[in-house]
Amino acid sequence: ELYRNHKMRALLLGLLLAACEPLCSGFVLTTRGRTRVLPSFDNSRRMAAGAAAGGPPPSTGAPAEDPDDVIKSMLAAAPYELPGLVSRSLKTVSSPTFFVRIAELSDAAKSEDEKMALSSLATNLVNTLEVIVQRTEEKVDGASTLLQEILAVAAEDDGEFMVPLAPAKAAALREAVLENRASLDDSFLSTVQAWMRKCTDNGLEGMVTILQQVLQLYASSMLIADDSVNADSEAASSAALLDKVFATSSDGWDALLRESLLGDSPVCSSELLLAEVQARIETVVLAQEAGSYSQRVQAEFLRELSQRIQQLAGSTAGASITTE
Repeated sequence: ELYRNHKMRALLLGLLLAACEPLCSGFVLTTRGRTRVLPSFDNSRRMAAGAAAGGPPPSTGAPAEDPDDVIKSMLAAAPYELPGLVSRSLKTVSSPTFFVRIAELSDAAKSEDEKMALSSLATNLVNTLEVIVQRTEEKVDGASTLLQEILAVAAEDDGEFMVPLAPAKAAALREAVLENRASLDDSFLSTVQAWMRKCTDNGLEGMVTILQQVLQLYASSMLIADDSVNADSEAASSAALLDKVFATSSDGWDALLRESLLGDSPVCSSELLLAEVQARIETVVLAQEAGSYSQRVQAEFLRELSQRIQQLAGSTAGASITTE
């Protein structure tokens, strides 16, 4: 009976943690190239819950954990270590079959001490999962509110969004991202991506474009080495040029790269700039938690930039860019 109760509670908790579908009921109206976002974004607690709980984003091809190995490590861990172990193995632990396996091991146990240890582990696991769900809800609510505040600065006076954004609105959006950079964690990034999926499903391509800009601005703000560099700064080296690219809207990349790499007074060669991109990957991106949303967003941003550089140079040969 104990394990049946744990199994049901784990099933409900697992559903909460796995649900990443945002309920963005607010934005529904698109007219004349404008995307209207009505005031009532549903601040869904289910949005991007997996990342908010501390787990990595969904990954294809990742090897499954052996439940017996996870159980063994948790039995040997101190009580204060259990929350960290649960977060790292969240997908495995929140599955009802995990508790079925604990029950099977308990049935096969040869001593009462072993049975008691497994029973205590099951109880502690469910209690830990409940705490994680509560904290997840709080993180998701905060991330949704922050995203709304950032997007609001790009809206027109009538509450609509003109796509593409006017220069002043694009600058305001960049400034809002920079001001909140310290708060843009994996919970925030997963919320942005969840809203993008919902907008795509609803045919709100204009809002998808704006949300993509938020991710690009986040990545550039995290990758830039010199915060004082802006789109009008002079670049005298490959490192300075890369920072200038980061400070420039992606719409202006091609013109900037063409002038800086192929103009009458080029700053550097495409090979040197690609080497600088690779160096930034090694010093910034790879230093982050493997598979995290922040790492993936920044790696994708640099991959797109490297492709632009290679296309401009007329070849996809040149320097090799890797985020592995």
